[in-house]
Amino acid sequence: MSEYAFAWAFLVDTDGKAWVGNFERELCAYCTGLVGGCEKGEEEAYLFQSDFGLESDEESPFFEKVNCYVMDDVGCGRPAAIWISPGDKRYAAVAIFFYEKPTDELISIIKERAYKFAEERPDREKYEEKIEKINITGFRLIEQTVTEKESAV
Repeated sequence: MSEYAFAWAFLVDTDGKAWVGNFERELCAYCTGLVGGCEKGEEEAYLFQSDFGLESDEESPFFEKVNCYVMDDVGCGRPAAIWISPGDKRYAAVAIFFYEKPTDELISIIKERAYKFAEERPDREKYEEKIEKINITGFRLIEQTVTEKESAV
């Protein structure tokens, strides 16, 4: 079971050669136009807004769909996190959290923009270091269900 509380998560799987902890929030912002409490990915969110001709994040088709308040280990609300890859237990995936199952249209937008992000790496323009290529290997959807058991004490 996950340490995060969410209803649905859309996962972008990578081959793990580029450490996803270096870009998970920027990828989410680029794909949805939304950022969490730490505001990491703000520049990429502006690119989303510009590409879609939006004035603010509230006009994003993901607004009120993506859960930007899933708490991390230090209490900062985030819409994305690194995630374990299937079969090998490496953290090579990016999870984007949703309140409800994302529509096919929203999934299509994320897929298209994730590939574009991986190719263009807009998050690395401000760095002079070598840009790591991101190789997307697939996409997954997770529904989290929680079971409670009460006992008299």
